[in-house]
Amino acid sequence: MKILVIEDDKSILSLIEQTLVEHGYDVDVAQDGQRGADAIEANPYDLIILDVMLPIHSGYDLLPMVKDYKIPVLMLTALGSIDDKIKAFDLGVEDYLTKPFEVPELLARVKVILRRYHNPMTNLQYKNIQIDLEASTVWMDGNVVSLTPLEYRLLIFLIENTGIALSREYLLESIWETDHDETRTLDLHIQRLRKKMHLETNIRTIFKFGYILDHLS
Repeated sequence: MKILVIEDDKSILSLIEQTLVEHGYDVDVAQDGQRGADAIEANPYDLIILDVMLPIHSGYDLLPMVKDYKIPVLMLTALGSIDDKIKAFDLGVEDYLTKPFEVPELLARVKVILRRYHNPMTNLQYKNIQIDLEASTVWMDGNVVSLTPLEYRLLIFLIENTGIALSREYLLESIWETDHDETRTLDLHIQRLRKKMHLETNIRTIFKFGYILDHLS
């Protein structure tokens, strides 16, 4: 997958580029809106990570152009108000991540966008668990398992991000679609999911951060 990162902060740009390259992505970078626009015109990209506040042309200025090329965008910005997020989503971004950010969360969002946009799946499997995404049905050892809607979404999200540390804030935003402090509710759902799906040793708690579903050994 080829990713373009448009970011004017050199340290952040270097961090993102190094991280993505280490995880197997082909990465181009641009430090202002004009260079970003030139790169978009010259190369095919599977994803663009885009800052808002850029020299010459802002990220908002570039979004209509990106839309014409049908490239998904992860907006990465210090602007974190609800109005900023609404504006970005109205302009067609796939996801929105505010600075400062955790690298595992950035990787998780990149992975989800690329899979959703370029390789949609109809089935998931982890251990003895099979999920039919079209029928919204979960099996374990060939038997249907009854999950609540939130447990179902949480299980899918964990499996889609196997091996990636996920912060409590990101899980709440992604599953509960809220950034309010509902960590107790999340922790209870994790406990129930561990018990129902026999994942007590697979879903690990990361102290003062969140959770990770370990890769199968």
